[in-house]
Amino acid sequence: MSFAGNPIYDGVMISARRQRAEAMVDRYGGVPTPDQWTGDPIVSRLKAETAGFLYHDVHRFAAEAAQKRARE
Repeated sequence: MSFAGNPIYDGVMISARRQRAEAMVDRYGGVPTPDQWTGDPIVSRLKAETAGFLYHDVHRFAAEAAQKRARE
């Protein structure tokens, strides 16, 4: 699936985005806040445009992971 024709974003597979979301839930104890997102050691190394594209998926996946953990 192509996202806005961004070859860098397109190269980041969904499973990798889910894994990153799980790692962020572990690190921050829940869905990362905008400040946590921008200050994250990995995200802060990305171009702003790429980080913006990834934010939506990772944020959604982190919310799903946090809800799942709350039910367990």
